[in-house]
Amino acid sequence: MNLKEQTEIKEKKGNSYIQIEVWSREVFALPETAEISVSEDERGDEDGTSVTGTQISIRLYKRTPSEYTIQKPASEIIREDIEFLKDSIENYLKAKHPLRSKIYKFLGWWFIFAGGITVFSVCPICGQMGCPVGIGTTGILAGMLALIKTGGRNFFAGIKSYFKALISNNQ
Repeated sequence: MNLKEQTEIKEKKGNSYIQIEVWSREVFALPETAEISVSEDERGDEDGTSVTGTQISIRLYKRTPSEYTIQKPASEIIREDIEFLKDSIENYLKAKHPLRSKIYKFLGWWFIFAGGITVFSVCPICGQMGCPVGIGTTGILAGMLALIKTGGRNFFAGIKSYFKALISNNQ
């Protein structure tokens, strides 16, 4: 391979790397301060063939970089590969912590409803603000509203399907 062919290959890889960086920034919605590096490595497979993979390293706010590998050469990667990578990461995180995000969402809505109710409510028994009975009632009411907000769609869909099945069985 002569010098001209080597230069053309380096330029082609450089353009592929830049395009992968642009797609990664767009798909992952990364800020301009995020550091993205793309590199290729060639590994031997178990059956003796060599496999070229593209490594994408993303670093945000001086944290430890997250590294991802796509089992294709950089010149063959398309935008859909980056989108598939993002979906795979999101599915992995949902599978790893499915309950944690739901609990945080519920607690966030509970605090929002409790704060709103507390500001504009008085005790249903004595009529004063700050009464322990009123605060307890506020907590219960806020919890019910947060439950409806976070899981209400599933709850009401279940009730709707129950009544549809009940009506269809009666006909």
